[in-house]
Amino acid sequence: MRTRSKPAALLVALIFTGAAGTAAAQSSMQAMVGGTIATVGADGVTITAPDGTAKSVAIGPSTLVLGRERATLDSIQQGDALGVTATREPDGSLSATEINIFSKELWAFVRRARSGQFPMSSGKIMTNEEVTQLVPGSGGHVLSMQYAGNTATINVPDGVVVHRLVTESAGDLKVGMRVLVRGSYGADGTLDASSINFELR
Repeated sequence: MRTRSKPAALLVALIFTGAAGTAAAQSSMQAMVGGTIATVGADGVTITAPDGTAKSVAIGPSTLVLGRERATLDSIQQGDALGVTATREPDGSLSATEINIFSKELWAFVRRARSGQFPMSSGKIMTNEEVTQLVPGSGGHVLSMQYAGNTATINVPDGVVVHRLVTESAGDLKVGMRVLVRGSYGADGTLDASSINFELR
């Protein structure tokens, strides 16, 4: 395996689609592979995919290693950067289905890659921005986020799942961990990781 130092290229709309360990189809530009870490080396890891195949993953200085842990709505503060997945209701309003609190390092990437509000391939709406207000509302809370001169108002029903994404280091990756890796394939078949996600216990 080889260490690569190319800038991380995060597909923000895909980062927050589910728990670590799920696999997805790869493309020539960007791949997303889930599996279990089989070996850990100085410059990367080998993971075993659900179909039993081994994948070599190169980790470079720009690879973003993220641990995900459960959080509460009450832990969200004004100024926090969030990724909010929401559905569009018949009346045009937005209702959150999942909230991810970004680490400082992840937000720096997201701001460059795709901040603001945009539709996802699933039909849901993603909003990547900082919190301006979170107040109690009818049956939950109301979240306000500003982007490009607009204000996104999102209803947050009680019970919405909230996760905090914590920046970790490559040294925190251990054999047996289930991970989700995003990156691009090199000519030798090695997956150059732009990000690696795993669940914090």
